Amino acid sequence: DPIYLQNREHESYFTKYSLRLITFHVLRFTFTNEPNKLMINTILYKLRLKKPPESQLDRGDILKSLPLRNQLIEWEADDKGEVSLVIPQKETLWLKLVAKLFMLPPKRVVVLDDVGGFVWQLCDGHNSISHIVKQLCDKYRMTRKEAETSLFTFMRQLGKRGMVGFAVPQKTKKGK
Repeated sequence: DPIYLQNREHESYFTKYSLRLITFHVLRFTFTNEPNKLMINTILYKLRLKKPPESQLDRGDILKSLPLRNQLIEWEADDKGEVSLVIPQKETLWLKLVAKLFMLPPKRVVVLDDVGGFVWQLCDGHNSISHIVKQLCDKYRMTRKEAETSLFTFMRQLGKRGMVGFAVPQKTKKGK
C-alpha cells in the first residue's frame, strides 16, 4: 500500500522509512540467489545504506606497492635528517571562516624525525615497500619484522592523512 503524505515536512522521514522497509524486504527474499545479492549490494552501496568492503590486499601485494608523495605537500630536509612537510589547508568556505575567526595559518608544518624523513625521501614512486623495508633494515639495524611493522603503521598513517598514495600492481589472471 502506498503511503499518502498529508504534511510535506514529514516527507523525508517517510521516504527513508519506506526505503529501509523496501530494502529489508528485498534483502530478506533474495539472499538465496547470488546474482541478486550482487545487484542488491550494488544498490545499497549507491544509496549509502551499506558500506562497500575495503579491498583486501595480501602481504605480497602490499610489499610490491609503490608509495608516492602527495605533490601538493612541499618538503625540505635539514642536515640532521629531519624532514619538514608544509601542508596547505583545504579550500572550503567553512575552513576559511574558521581560519579568519581563530587566526589559523594557511599552512600546517609537520616535522618528521630521522627515520620518518628517510622513509619520506624513499616514497618517490620508484621504490617498493619491500625495498624500503630492506633499506630500513640495512641503515637502522632493524630486524625485517620490526621494519615491516613500523613501516606499515607509518604508511597507514600517511595514507589516511592523504600525504602518500600507493600504486598497487594489478593481479594477472592465471592462464593468460
